[in-house]
Amino acid sequence: MNKPWIVGVSAGPDSMALVEMLRSTKKELVLVHVNYHQRESANRDQHICEAYAHKHDIECVVFDAPESYEGNFQAFARDFRMKAFLETVKQYNGQGIYLAHHQDDQLESIVFNLLTKRTPQHLGMKRKQNYGGSTLLRPLLSKSKQELIEYCHQNDIEYGIDESNESLVYKRNQIRYVLKDMSHLDKRCLLAYQQVYNQRQKSLNCSLDVEDQLDLKKYRHWSLERRLRVLRAFLQHHQIEVYSMSRAYFKSLDERLLNPRTQTIIFDESHQMVIQYDKAVITSSKNYDFSVKFDKIYYTTHEFFSTKKSGPSTSGVSLSPSDFPIVIRNARHGDKIAMRYGTKKVSRFFIDRKIKMEERRVWPVVENAQGEVILVVGLGCDKYHYSQQPNLFVVK
Repeated sequence: MNKPWIVGVSAGPDSMALVEMLRSTKKELVLVHVNYHQRESANRDQHICEAYAHKHDIECVVFDAPESYEGNFQAFARDFRMKAFLETVKQYNGQGIYLAHHQDDQLESIVFNLLTKRTPQHLGMKRKQNYGGSTLLRPLLSKSKQELIEYCHQNDIEYGIDESNESLVYKRNQIRYVLKDMSHLDKRCLLAYQQVYNQRQKSLNCSLDVEDQLDLKKYRHWSLERRLRVLRAFLQHHQIEVYSMSRAYFKSLDERLLNPRTQTIIFDESHQMVIQYDKAVITSSKNYDFSVKFDKIYYTTHEFFSTKKSGPSTSGVSLSPSDFPIVIRNARHGDKIAMRYGTKKVSRFFIDRKIKMEERRVWPVVENAQGEVILVVGLGCDKYHYSQQPNLFVVK
């Protein structure tokens, strides 16, 4: 069975037209409808989506949004449905998400950006982008809403009209109202400006020469606008979704990058940024905790270490029967080791040797049966288990 595509359907003419177009290409589809329960026609729209899915033997997943929410409803609704789409992608192992945004929506986005005096990396909506680790496609951006309504009529597709779109309470609805009186030529000019703007932004981004890590010594000497542009490009370079990140969020990241202290910023389940030693690097935010028990000495290879008969002196340890069972695990907060001159925190080893944060998370140590750290692999052995002839080497 092919992996399905997830399609956001509201029951409006745009999304119903999109589903019909996709169905005609014989793609495997899963429809996702969100019922916000905020208007009388909400259940009607849900019925339209479910009836279409039943007629064409397509899976339809319905999410019920909570009727109470905080802040702006449109922002709440957008966040809720995007989470619903991503959840469905994960549940059905989907290829990606199709959305029915059309040319009228595109024009609204352009005008909204211009009126709010934003300077986005991309003006308007993209036809294809990465969102939350999933591919998001908008194939209808060149089609007007009227064209999609006509398509539904020609193909006898039922749809519903959301009466709340006529309310002037929301900024986007106000823009939509103004666009109705805009001439075809004016709309073409807006779309032409969008193309010029995005080409310029693309050219500027290409000149940034983004690398795998950020040199913060250079970064701190740049202007704010250049720093924000570089930061956005740096995150995109590492496949981090920046679409939903506001300028205020980027400014908060920028403030942390200007601070020289060691810190970690988690973006999602797969990415985090580690700021350390005047560098910013993107690493995996996956938990790499490991713990392997040995009841006796034997030689093996693990993802993060190997046990051997020989090796460098800093990886050797002399074990006695009372030490067993030993555990080889990753170093953890609070670990200490007994040295000739007193007890030393394992974290101090890392700081003194300038071990990178991502390496510290998987650095192996050996713990004996008494729960004592007796070897920090490659860095040193405790005073009780050091000898010129160790009987085990643990190599990183």
